[in-house]
Amino acid sequence: MIASIVAYRREALLKRALFLSREKFRFVAVFATDLVYSLRKGSTLRLDYVSPQVGDLLGVPIERLQEQPSLVFGTLAPEDRMTFQANPDRLWLSTDLELRTHRPDGTSVWWSLRQRPVTDTNGVVVGVEGVARDVTELKRIQQTLSERERQHRTLLGNLPGVAYRCSSASSRQFE
Repeated sequence: MIASIVAYRREALLKRALFLSREKFRFVAVFATDLVYSLRKGSTLRLDYVSPQVGDLLGVPIERLQEQPSLVFGTLAPEDRMTFQANPDRLWLSTDLELRTHRPDGTSVWWSLRQRPVTDTNGVVVGVEGVARDVTELKRIQQTLSERERQHRTLLGNLPGVAYRCSSASSRQFE
C-alpha cells in the first residue's frame, strides 16, 4: 500500500515537472524573436517543429509549411536556393550561414541560421535542429556603413591637397 502511494506521488511529481518543462519551452518558443525549427529526413522532408511566428516572418501560413516543408526553399533567394540545389547534403550539416528569403509581398528578409545535425543511436544523421534569426536590419546598417565608407574614401581620394584631422585637445595632435 505504501509503495503504491509513493509510486503514485512520484508519478505525479514527474508529470508536474514535465508539464512545467513544456510550459517553459512553449514560452521561449512562442515569445522568442528567433525561429526554432526541427526537420527530419525520410522519403519526404518532415517538419517536426517550427516556431509559431514562422508564418508571419516568411509570409507562408504555418499550416502550409507543416504540410509541405519544402515550401521554405521556394522562399529562398535564387542564389541561396542554388547553394542547396548544388549540395543538397548541406541541409543536414552543422552550419552557421546567412541567407535571404522573399515574402509574397515582395520584401526580403535576411536570416542568420545556426543548426546541428540530429543522429540516431547508430550515428546516422536523421534530421537537423536549428535557430534562425532575422538580421535584415543589421544587413541594412552594414550596407549603409559600407556605402558611407566608400563615399568617404572617394572624397578623400579626390582631394587636390592633404587632408588631416586635428584633435580639439590642447596638445594639438594631428591624426
